[in-house]
Amino acid sequence: MSSSPHAQSAMEYLMTYGWAILIILIVLGVLYLLGVFSPNSILGGQCNVQFKYSCTGFALATNGTASFLLGQNTGRDEFNIAVACTAGINSTGGPYAGTSPWIYLNASGTEHVSYSPSSAFRLNSGSSVQVNATPCYSTDGAALGTHPIGTTFDGYLWMEYTTAPGPEGGANGWVIQRVATIYAAVGRTGGSSTAATTTTTVGYNTTSTSSVSTTTTTTTTTISVTYATAKGSADPGPLSVSLRNPYSLHICSGAVGSALYVTAPIMPSWSVDIEDSNPWGAIGRNASGVCSASVGSSLGIAIAEVGLNDAPTPTVSTNATQASGIIKIQFTASSGDFVVVMGACGGLACNAPNLPSGTANCTLAQTAASGDGSETAYAAVCKPTATATYNANLTWPPIACERGFPCSPATSIAAYVFPSYSPTLSS
Repeated sequence: MSSSPHAQSAMEYLMTYGWAILIILIVLGVLYLLGVFSPNSILGGQCNVQFKYSCTGFALATNGTASFLLGQNTGRDEFNIAVACTAGINSTGGPYAGTSPWIYLNASGTEHVSYSPSSAFRLNSGSSVQVNATPCYSTDGAALGTHPIGTTFDGYLWMEYTTAPGPEGGANGWVIQRVATIYAAVGRTGGSSTAATTTTTVGYNTTSTSSVSTTTTTTTTTISVTYATAKGSADPGPLSVSLRNPYSLHICSGAVGSALYVTAPIMPSWSVDIEDSNPWGAIGRNASGVCSASVGSSLGIAIAEVGLNDAPTPTVSTNATQASGIIKIQFTASSGDFVVVMGACGGLACNAPNLPSGTANCTLAQTAASGDGSETAYAAVCKPTATATYNANLTWPPIACERGFPCSPATSIAAYVFPSYSPTLSS
């Protein structure tokens, strides 16, 4: 019995073309695993710029932050550069976000907060700067946050600058420029788009790792801790410390004065952790806004502040002991912790704080004094390299008691220990 000519023809067709079809399917599968067909591979990051500005290499990461090369060719130099990434425009034509969206740059394209000759960034005409990890904000004004690979983002890139060097303000006011319209898809931070991705936040450094087979790629973004101080003369305030970036935690210390027959308590904006009995000095925390305080009489006032982001919950030491001429705080910290020590002296000035030495690795970050120097506030930071119990203290010179004046300052001191938190420090 012979086979059907049609069946034999079909068998010959499968034998001829079957291997080719199988090879095509395998190639398509490999390309899919490599992410070639992901929206990010197809769309890339489109940054349609305004005249005389440039935005190249725009990429949106899974944590909702953008990186790009920012340039300008306006014929003028621009100073105190800041950038923002938002999906909306507010009623005044600027970037719409629930908190300040601005990231202020230094010469390496990373964050600083306010003008200082050593860190303020100048973008010359015809030059560019690589900007990394700028947070983007969604249409409801909230931070974009974590999104899966391929999620699309439609929004705007902004730049804020002053037209002259020096601190912003007065005639040297901010200019807001919409640099580009953005259309981008969330891309990989390393490895394959099909790999399992885990994000671990350790202190101030956020590390994202993606793995395929035995290949691992890690990227790390670091933002700096910032300090700020303010001082007042013999005026009733209020007095504020201005940190322009939206820090998630502000640690504040402030002190007010006393004068002949005149005393008045400090009235802080922050939640108080410890204050002296008068109270002329107070230390505490504020989760939103800046540190500000006022005093009801014409007395001096001083404030110091440390701004932090993504910090773990601290252990707060406020059990200070006071003796003649000294107030001391004790705290326990481990290697990899971060410690903030704050001090406040009202009525009469204290000496600069005595900080732990050796493995504590402490630095006096800020000193604020009122106009006449009688009120002082301090901020210090420590990065221990060993587990130990440490001591910090404030001292003051011998004081003669006179009518209307205290025999010792109104002193407060506290320590905040942030476990497994390792920020980069900047002033």
